[in-house]
Amino acid sequence: MFLGVRQGIKRHNPQLLHAHWAIPSAIAAIPWCRLLRRPLVITCHGSDLNIVPKSTLGRLLVHMALSSANYTIVVSTDLAKQALALGTPLGRLEVIPPPLDEALEEGGSNDHDNSPRRPVVLYVGRLDSNKGVEHIVLAMRKVVERFPTSTLWIVGDGPKRKHLVQLSKAVLSEESFRFYGTVPHLYIKSYIQRSSVCVSASLSEGLPTFIAEAMQLGKPVVVTDVSGSRDLVKDGENGLRVQPGNSEAIADAITKLLSDSRLSSRLGERGRAFIRDYLHTKSVISKIESVYLRVTSPR
Repeated sequence: MFLGVRQGIKRHNPQLLHAHWAIPSAIAAIPWCRLLRRPLVITCHGSDLNIVPKSTLGRLLVHMALSSANYTIVVSTDLAKQALALGTPLGRLEVIPPPLDEALEEGGSNDHDNSPRRPVVLYVGRLDSNKGVEHIVLAMRKVVERFPTSTLWIVGDGPKRKHLVQLSKAVLSEESFRFYGTVPHLYIKSYIQRSSVCVSASLSEGLPTFIAEAMQLGKPVVVTDVSGSRDLVKDGENGLRVQPGNSEAIADAITKLLSDSRLSSRLGERGRAFIRDYLHTKSVISKIESVYLRVTSPR
């Protein structure tokens, strides 16, 4: 990565360097910024502030990156608190969420699944301990009791996949869950469109892209009450929030949405309106450009 930064600088001669993720991108950029006297902007997305600093070395490296940056952007309000605690100087920090993918709403449905319609609970993302997917699997036991034809779709891969498959086989019938593995982002839209409820059970988050996209497409969502998700979902207004690690609460929220189509539609439409405003592309780009002007203007 260090050499990659060098090649990019040689090719483009930038006025500043903008590193996404404190580790490893910002660490690779720091020497070049100092050598060439270019300002450094860092965008932190979540795990670089929530997970990496749990180790002593990780904390030192993140502190080095944040304290060296001319400006730090974080994607959620809770991450701003983390960044300040880890070394970002006061006054050099701003919350700017990532822009929505406007192409997601172009065209009609690309859902070509002709199988009989059944309630689909959808999770899309990495399968690791932090994502809490096992709590969604356990929640589905109660959901299936109320809605016997409902099924859980899990899209993604990671170190917990084998465990999650085994857990699903132990607590659910084969008809009640499907693992799709890694799917190109181009096709995620079709899974969201086919779903009835989209769920995130993370223990911590930056800003959950899957949930933002589900809301953008007007789907009702259930999220855990953690950093990042709080910025998107206002409980009872544009989605439902539950305590992390509580499979019973997740089941109750899913069941509530599946049993009340009017509530699901209302939350879905409010979610769509919120996302279109909060993650509006022109607004996000304007905020980033303002940061660029701030760090490159003569003092």
